Amino acid sequence: SLNEIEDSLPPGKAVYYTWADPVGSRKLKWSCGQSHGEVTHKDDMMTPISVGRKTIYLVSFFEGLQRIILFTEDPKVFKVTYESEKAELAEQEIVLALQDVGISLVNNYTKQEVAYIGITSSDVVWETKPKKKARWKPMSVKHTEKLEKEFKEYTESSPLEDKVIELDNNIPVRLTPSGNDMKILQPHVIAVRRNYLPALKVEYNTSAHQSSLRIQIYRIQIQNQIHGAIFPFVFYPIKPPKSITMDSAPKPFTDVSIVMRSAGHSQISRIKYFKVLIQEMDLRLDLGFVYAIADLIPKAEVSEKTEVRLAAFDRKGC
Repeated sequence: SLNEIEDSLPPGKAVYYTWADPVGSRKLKWSCGQSHGEVTHKDDMMTPISVGRKTIYLVSFFEGLQRIILFTEDPKVFKVTYESEKAELAEQEIVLALQDVGISLVNNYTKQEVAYIGITSSDVVWETKPKKKARWKPMSVKHTEKLEKEFKEYTESSPLEDKVIELDNNIPVRLTPSGNDMKILQPHVIAVRRNYLPALKVEYNTSAHQSSLRIQIYRIQIQNQIHGAIFPFVFYPIKPPKSITMDSAPKPFTDVSIVMRSAGHSQISRIKYFKVLIQEMDLRLDLGFVYAIADLIPKAEVSEKTEVRLAAFDRKGC
């Protein structure tokens, strides 16, 4: 049938392949000896295949807009291809982090504040760093609340010496008066710090063949500043139940990540990874607020000649 056409590829040969059914399922099934599998047009693959006593390497990657599927016995070819496709070290990294951001929308003609947009950072979070080169990762809400309670009680007594407390499962944590050099002591020594997640964080990285952008907004709230508003809070995120959040780390309201990659000598970029995370929110609008926002949008100026022409057109219609 048109959906499945079987063909064979001799060693040392290459062939261009087009889909028999362009609107059908784009899956290429392969078999080599007793091994078999399938490759889609979306997924990158780099995997060894055991064929008897030999090892054959399967590599699926993009070259410009063309997907290439390579079967090779040469580990050097596989290594070169793998090295070119795996995550590259960043040549340039730009990080912008803002603690709190406030934007006020004011109508210059009526001298009235219409809305206030506030982007705020998180409450105190406790973070861990398992390895020296690893990034700091927030702890679960349950552990954060316990550590914060213990730390406040500890600092209120104006301590001069370190203190060791117990987390769940008999995990000792060393607290210090200055808040520096705090650590989890067992089962492994892990650095701990008291921090907060910024209100707005933008990360941009570029390398030889890849660029990535990540935007995080921790919490955003829009207030209706019009006197007598029906809904004083127009937009705000809803906190999930504690039964869901206690065992997980705090997350931003919005998290957008995109990774663009260009393959080989080609300058054509493709989206390798794209993800948008939006937490549950509440939106409440009344007509007074909508009209006030519409008044903030500048209207196109109409010339005197145009007004005369439109007035004449209206009279003809009557």
